[in-house]
Amino acid sequence: MMQPAERVVITGLAASTCCGVGIEPLFQRFARGLRSNADSEADFSSQTNGFKKFAKISLDIRDLVRKTRTDNLLTQHVLAAVECDLGTQISQWNEEIKGNVGVVLGNTSGHVKQYLKYYMTATREGYEFVNPMHFPATLLNYSTVQLNNAFSLRGSSTTISSGFSAGFEAIGYAALQLKLGREQLMLAGGIEEMNDLILGILHREAFSKLEGIQPLSKGDRTTPGEGVGILMLESLLRAEREGRKPFGEILGYGNCKGDAKTGDLHRIAAAALYRALQQADLGVGDIEAIFPSANGNPAVDGFELRVLKEVFGSRLQSIPLYPIESIIGECFTAAGPLQCIAATYALHMETDPTKHPQTRANGLLLPNTISPCRMALVSSLGFDHTFSAMIIGKVN
Repeated sequence: MMQPAERVVITGLAASTCCGVGIEPLFQRFARGLRSNADSEADFSSQTNGFKKFAKISLDIRDLVRKTRTDNLLTQHVLAAVECDLGTQISQWNEEIKGNVGVVLGNTSGHVKQYLKYYMTATREGYEFVNPMHFPATLLNYSTVQLNNAFSLRGSSTTISSGFSAGFEAIGYAALQLKLGREQLMLAGGIEEMNDLILGILHREAFSKLEGIQPLSKGDRTTPGEGVGILMLESLLRAEREGRKPFGEILGYGNCKGDAKTGDLHRIAAAALYRALQQADLGVGDIEAIFPSANGNPAVDGFELRVLKEVFGSRLQSIPLYPIESIIGECFTAAGPLQCIAATYALHMETDPTKHPQTRANGLLLPNTISPCRMALVSSLGFDHTFSAMIIGKVN
C-alpha cells in the first residue's frame, strides 16, 4: 500500500468536445447513452459527412484570448475548457500556488492546420505576407505555453509528442512527477484538431461517410473528431489538506512503443496493460469496467479486442466495455484523456438510478449507458503503434 504522499488523485476535469465546452455537456451526453443512433438532430455529435467537430465556444474568454494574443481555434478551446471547468478554482489560488502548478499536454498533430496555413502563404505569396506573430502557433508547444500564460501558471511547461497516445502519456508523465515529488500540482491531458493529417489517416484506414460511429461492431464506421481533455492531478495528501474531494485515483500506468518490423504488436500492446496492472498491484478480476480506444475501424478494433482477450481471457465477456468514441469521434491525441474523464465519471457516480438491459455484441458486454464502478481500465492502442493503459480507481 502506497503512502498518502505517493498516491496521485484526480481533483479536477476540463473538456471541450463536439458535445460542448465543459465537463457538464459531456457528462449529460454520457447519461443519454453511447450509441450514435440515439443522437437527435439537435446534437452537435451529428454532423454533415459524419464529422465530429468542436461545439461553438459560447463562453466569454475574450480576456484570456487578449492576454495570450491567440487567434488559434484549438488553443481557444483549451483556454475555454480550463476556464469553464477550473477557472473558479484557479482564481482562488495565490501567486505562490500558481508558481508551483505545472502543465503537460500531449500534442502530435494539433498544430498541423496552423503550420500548413503559414507554409502555404509563405510559399505561394511570399514570406513578406506572413505575419511573424503567427509563427509560434505552428509549433507543438504553442497551446501548452498559452495555457501557462493565460492563467499565470509558472510551474513546468511540457509538451509530449510521442504519437497518438501522447495525451495519455502526458497524464502518466504528470503522475510520475507527482509521485517523485518533483511537482505539486499538474494540469495534464491531450488536444486535437481536425486537419489534413488525421483526415488522411482516416480515409486510408476506414473512414465513414455515414453519420455516426460503431466501435467494436462488425461495421465499418469511423469518423474524425476534435477535442480537449485535461485532468488536474495532485497528491492525495495535498488534496486532503486543501479540502478537495478526488474524482478518482491513478493506480497504475503502462506504455509501450511497437514496431511491426521487429516485434509482435499484440504482445507489445499487452505488455502495457500488464504493466499497469502490476503497478496497481491488481489482477484482471479486479477490473469492473473498460474504456477502450475503439473507433469503429474493424482492423484497429479487432487488434484491441485481441489484446484485451489475451490479457483478460474469458473474464472479458463479463466486463462492461464503454467505447466513448461513438460520441466524440476519433480524437487521436485527445482520445486517451477523454476516456480517462469518462472513467472518472463512472467512478464518481454514487448510484445508478435505472437498470439498463445488458447489451451484447460479438460476445462482448456493451451497455449503452455507463454504470457506476470502483475500478476501471482505460486503454489507448494507437494507429501508430503507441500503446498505453491506465487504471483509475475510486478513492478509499
